[in-house]
Amino acid sequence: MSRVKKNNLIWLTVFSWLLVLWANASNSTEKYSNNIKPLFMALDNSLPDYVGFDCWHGYEDILDNLRDAQNGVPPEKDKVKIAECLMNSAKTEYPPLIFATSVFSDESINAVTRGIEIVSSRLGNYGPYHVYLVGNNEEKGFVVDVEEIAKIYCNSADKYTEEPFENCFENAMNDFPNFGCCGAAHNPSHGIGQNIRYQSAVFSEDNRSTKEGRSIITSAHEYIHVYQNGFFLWGNDIAAEQAGLTEEYSHGPVWLEEGFAEGLAQKFTYQDGYNNHYKDFLNEALDAAIKVNRIHKFTLRDIATRQDQANVRSICEECQGWLQYETAAIALAVLESQIGNENFIDSFKSYYGNVPIVGWESAFEVSFGMSMNEFYEMIDIFMEKPKKEQRKIIHKLL
Repeated sequence: MSRVKKNNLIWLTVFSWLLVLWANASNSTEKYSNNIKPLFMALDNSLPDYVGFDCWHGYEDILDNLRDAQNGVPPEKDKVKIAECLMNSAKTEYPPLIFATSVFSDESINAVTRGIEIVSSRLGNYGPYHVYLVGNNEEKGFVVDVEEIAKIYCNSADKYTEEPFENCFENAMNDFPNFGCCGAAHNPSHGIGQNIRYQSAVFSEDNRSTKEGRSIITSAHEYIHVYQNGFFLWGNDIAAEQAGLTEEYSHGPVWLEEGFAEGLAQKFTYQDGYNNHYKDFLNEALDAAIKVNRIHKFTLRDIATRQDQANVRSICEECQGWLQYETAAIALAVLESQIGNENFIDSFKSYYGNVPIVGWESAFEVSFGMSMNEFYEMIDIFMEKPKKEQRKIIHKLL
């Protein structure tokens, strides 16, 4: 793990060395040798000057119209050409950067690093991406260096996004000392028209999460969100969002985004030998799916939008998580058991690559060979099966 000091010359030297290493990685047989290795950074480090893609040159009027309309749909003119450029612009040759307070052990930082590498070895390098390991206030001493990590977090936001430092810092100083245990939040790239597709994640986990084997899975989960966000190109459909509808060119239902992230994070870390509890995860997720379906009478149809999340939570607070994480992961495991692992990953990539062009519903049908309604009906049938038969189906993934 590299530790980069506050000196631009050293930064450039180390970064150049990393690019050379990456370019010659094909000569290595190490599992993650084709990846750009994440870097651990000091909290007082200067930030790199990223160079992005200008996909809007010659399309400035179209970009202005998209921003003004706020309807989250692609332009009619040169849609595919612009989309391809934007999807490529989400990829990067810059290494992910990890910032951590002094409470985090080397073991925890290594776990976060490896989680990123596990996913990027399969899906590619997206970003630029920064990780901020903040900690939580569950026990005394778990939140330290708050002002220092808030400053680097907000300096990054100010440098790479449209959020001003002052606004970010005020919010961070209110939020960071009050984090509970444990989890992470992904911050997608802001708006449309930005040349640098900067993304970040803030972790409220601690060293216990690493000992329990959770940090590496959380890191993989958040990096899958980084990948997913690389295909969100046209901004939000404000009217659809306010009306409680699923935006046509969004990631799709909220459960689909989270189900992919959690299910694949669990599976990828299991495949690479870092997750000894994958079978337990599948069994416990199935138990939660059965409970939320048979006792509370909820299905994935009930949690397609942000408004749906609030509605479900108002009736049964735990049901939101059981639906968008556990039930979603089980439903996608059922789909994977039918089409096979390799086909499933190819279809997952196809889905996100098609969303900006044809919208999420058509992309799902093209990629997975069934409409969303047909998928829901398949899961309805699965949920009616005896538990022993359900386990036999999902254990095909082991």
